[in-house]
Amino acid sequence: MVLAIALIGWGGAWLWIKGRIERDLDATSAGVKAAGGELTWSGRRVSGYPFRFDVDFTGLTWRGPDGWGVSALELRSEASVFAFSHWVAYAPEGVSLVRPTGGAVGIAAQVLRASVTDANRLPPTFSLEGRDLTFAPVTGAKPYLLASARQLHIHTLAGSADQGAFLIELDDARASPESKLAAVSNGGAVNLEAEAIYDHADAMGGLGWTSAIRSWATAGGKIQVRRLRFQAGAFEVDGQGSGFSVDPDGRLVGELALAHGVAALAALGGSAGSGGRAAVLSFRAGRMTLGPLALGRSPKVY
Repeated sequence: MVLAIALIGWGGAWLWIKGRIERDLDATSAGVKAAGGELTWSGRRVSGYPFRFDVDFTGLTWRGPDGWGVSALELRSEASVFAFSHWVAYAPEGVSLVRPTGGAVGIAAQVLRASVTDANRLPPTFSLEGRDLTFAPVTGAKPYLLASARQLHIHTLAGSADQGAFLIELDDARASPESKLAAVSNGGAVNLEAEAIYDHADAMGGLGWTSAIRSWATAGGKIQVRRLRFQAGAFEVDGQGSGFSVDPDGRLVGELALAHGVAALAALGGSAGSGGRAAVLSFRAGRMTLGPLALGRSPKVY
């Protein structure tokens, strides 16, 4: 009798949480739409009784007000009832990167999965892993920067004193033949390591990348780059710096102390450079310079 009562009680609690998940998803969808974005799906199923919650979508699209987003033909996610704040998800048929202009980019992978913990924190504890990825713009879309990558890892973590951290690793990628990166890499591998800590993490709110970065920059947010290594074929840059931010036009502001790659950057600007000497790569007033050498426009963050 006691066991039967416990099972009935547990079943009732599970169904109540299931209903709460569905209501929260509907409310989130309505909130995104009201803000000018989109969160829709053609199908949704919540299952996993008795010890899990499996939330599976078909025809899922998320798009921020700035036009950036992702879509997936199928997305599967789950969490244990004993660790409800920790969700894992994967897209068995890949995803599409939604761009504001230029059309979508299909992303296929042997493995494409993510996990998130404490989603209400800024930033949440988040990990994304991709293996053997290919990037293919849909018919009629503009070219994408990359054609493939052996591995991609993205991690974020909240710290103390309103800080956040991120790590990005891109291994053995290949540039799209139509991209400017292809001319730099000359058919060689493209690799990236970027590790940084930033302040004013709580200000990085809002729907969409553009809104989040604008809010953060307006609040006075700064980034300390602990390690930045970029390699494209024979071209390689390695450095670190602090005080990075974003100007009102969305362009990077700050200085990067280079431990390696001075000659390569100087060559891009039409100079023989200064060998392997350390130097400062500066991003100011929308321009990128290496000492007195102008290299072009400062990169756009949004």
